Amino acid sequence: MKRLFRLLWILVVMLCCTATVYAAEPVVEQINVRCDVDKHGDYVMKVTADVRFTEPSGEVMLPIGTDARKISVAGYKISRKKIEGNTWVTLKDSAGLEGLQTFVISYEKLRAVTPEEDKTQTLDVELLCPLWDWPVKKMAFSVTMPKKFQVEPMFSSGYYAEQISVDSRIDGTTIQGTVRESLLDRESVDLTLQLPKRYFRLQNIPGGAELRIISRKQPTENAIQVDATLEDVFLYYFGER
Repeated sequence: MKRLFRLLWILVVMLCCTATVYAAEPVVEQINVRCDVDKHGDYVMKVTADVRFTEPSGEVMLPIGTDARKISVAGYKISRKKIEGNTWVTLKDSAGLEGLQTFVISYEKLRAVTPEEDKTQTLDVELLCPLWDWPVKKMAFSVTMPKKFQVEPMFSSGYYAEQISVDSRIDGTTIQGTVRESLLDRESVDLTLQLPKRYFRLQNIPGGAELRIISRKQPTENAIQVDATLEDVFLYYFGER
């Protein structure tokens, strides 16, 4: 019997010595997104992420996604790195990042609008890129458009763009909302708006560019008459002749 107990103790000690201890991953307690879309379909994004670290970390990589420019993280010097076409930023803290930390990430994205064959315009805004390695407990957002609109926004998420449960409301030109459920790591949140033709003043279109001509008569058969803007009036009276 003593021999048996001794063997059991040896087995327990061996298991304790060989067991692998895994550190708990950080958790995103909350993400707040503010997006301002301009008349050309470009937008400025401000992402405020509250991240809880379970143990000190000297540096952290935060995902931005594709086609972003003018990237900054408030209070930090950052270095950028592209991995498979996606931009990541690395920030360091000599004192060590631990506990609850807040990161305010800002960047711009251009040409978020796709002109359709029927002349309508589709706006796609990536509220949360699918590269966050940590789960997100809560998420809220606001998207401000350049002018009023009459369509309802659509939301999708996940690896396969399935529908996501979102509570949203429209206040004037702003869409405000919250995601009802927690998000898993590497889930995305995307907003889509199907807008009428000429809602945005597109500067570039696939295969060419939009050309505005001030004329008393139709310059070409394919030309479409549109309302004059302040820029058109300025060019008409003060532009080069």
